[in-house]
Amino acid sequence: RVSQHNCRACHVVDGRGRAIASTIADANFLPPDLSPEGARAQSPFLFNFLKDPTVMKIRPWLSVRMPTFHFTDQEANTLVTFFAEAGKGEEFDTTRGVNPSPQSVAIGKQVFTMLRCAQCHGLTPVNPENPPIPNTADSTSLAPNLTLARMRLRHDWISDWIRRPNEMIPGTRMPTNFPRDAATGGFQSPLALAIDSPQFAQFKVALLPLFGNNEKELKRTMGDVVALTDYLRDYIWSIGITQMRSAAPEGTVPAIAMPQPSLPPPVAPAAKSTRNQRAVPAAGSGPGR
Repeated sequence: RVSQHNCRACHVVDGRGRAIASTIADANFLPPDLSPEGARAQSPFLFNFLKDPTVMKIRPWLSVRMPTFHFTDQEANTLVTFFAEAGKGEEFDTTRGVNPSPQSVAIGKQVFTMLRCAQCHGLTPVNPENPPIPNTADSTSLAPNLTLARMRLRHDWISDWIRRPNEMIPGTRMPTNFPRDAATGGFQSPLALAIDSPQFAQFKVALLPLFGNNEKELKRTMGDVVALTDYLRDYIWSIGITQMRSAAPEGTVPAIAMPQPSLPPPVAPAAKSTRNQRAVPAAGSGPGR
């Protein structure tokens, strides 16, 4: 199906494709790399999106839009299975019912603010079909609205992505907030030392009660990249919308025309299973890891 419908004309699939790149001046306006899609996207979302791409506009700033192919249920399921196998993900995984603990969400929110994630990602709930187009003056800061993540992304994929974005999709705009140590290969956290700096004093005050006022445990966790990215995932999950429109009945979706290569290309601007139930201990003991 990928070859039959020429998906690689716009997308990278299994590391190959995206012929359309030669017509688009700014790489930030290229259609997404689908190589990790099977591990990234929940099967129900992917099924609905393939049947009817108008159910969610993930990157509203793109000029190139996904066409409606009017797939049958069987065809859509075949593609879902293909992407799951290619991405080494469970074929019909869904974790939308997972509900992180309030403590995990609160810690994740503080970490999210400390890393300034909102500089690129929107947090205001939007209509997934027609979200507002962000200011494209600085195309390098364009990123999906995170309130769409709960309906679209696999739960554990989120934390894994935050840890190693450039390993999953080389050249991604997503910054590597937790670089690997050249000697050990392990992840490093910039918050391990920052938490004691004056500019982070307000965050330390806010976080300490969530760790039972155990400063040693707080500092240890600020250096634990797996713990931090799990907390970030839990916060992102907590702000996600929980409903979206189902795919329109087969044959009723109007086709969405793809821009032709002859059109002027956009111009470059001027120079994550359900293991999230991570318990946070009661006051005095700090969160267990």
